[in-house]
Amino acid sequence: MEIRLATPEDAKFVADIRVSTYQTSYRGYLPDDFLDSLKIDDDVIKMTEEYLKDGKMYLAIEDRPVANAHITDRDSETFSIDALYCHPKYQKKGAERLLVGTLCKMKKEQGFKYCIISTLKDGPSVAFYEKVGFKKLNVPEGKWSMRGWDFSYPTIKMQKEL
Repeated sequence: MEIRLATPEDAKFVADIRVSTYQTSYRGYLPDDFLDSLKIDDDVIKMTEEYLKDGKMYLAIEDRPVANAHITDRDSETFSIDALYCHPKYQKKGAERLLVGTLCKMKKEQGFKYCIISTLKDGPSVAFYEKVGFKKLNVPEGKWSMRGWDFSYPTIKMQKEL
């Protein structure tokens, strides 16, 4: 498996990974009508192409892109993983762990000391992040919501020392 920077040409794969992950991994956490409404159409692909132009998304590639992570430098010591998704067919096969490990190693070599993430408080990703070395931060809970939908869920922040 290899890790590489995503390009706008990867938009269809990135959109598929995100929608498939939401519809599978967040079932029971987010409203079914919201999850069922998620589609991969031309508008979503164009929006994803634009999103990929910022050069901050990385892909785990097996026989195709199977996982992605979008990162942002928060300050000179801290970067964040703003989105981490793995296609359901490839979950728990090491892609997410490899992607997070590679990004943390790369950013450490650039002088960063911490990686932070925000995730659903009781969501499916908390256990994974703890397994790869993240610890819950003692900060006020945030809220995650989707524009156009009337729901929000508590989130927590987690941090890993690099």
